Amino acid sequence: NFLYDSKIPPELEEEIYRAEANTEAAKGRGKRIALYTVLAILGIALAFFNGFLTELRASSLDVQDTSVVLDNNPNNLNALNEVGFGWVLENPVYKFLFTNKIGGGLCLLLGGGSGLLAEAEFDSKRINA
Repeated sequence: NFLYDSKIPPELEEEIYRAEANTEAAKGRGKRIALYTVLAILGIALAFFNGFLTELRASSLDVQDTSVVLDNNPNNLNALNEVGFGWVLENPVYKFLFTNKIGGGLCLLLGGGSGLLAEAEFDSKRINA
């Protein structure tokens, strides 16, 4: 590892890491890392979906089709019904997460925080040894 110079003598390093792998903290590490990674990807994907719906609502103001009647309000949620995302408005949780900046920010924080937790779990092997 080129980023960290271990203070563990090379002749003991393998034995110490093997002993650390048998501790209770190490036994569930792989599952925790997988969970945090999935949550990180999910949180970032949800934040991007929030941005997509926001852009979709904003671009609906430029629609030239006269059969689609929308008012000139960038917060127009009816635009989501018109393009097939009405299911977002039917559920209050989805509506909160996907139609405002606070929901998008929370999704992004979920993704970033979970990524940091996954990285901390990777690092805990070295720290515990």
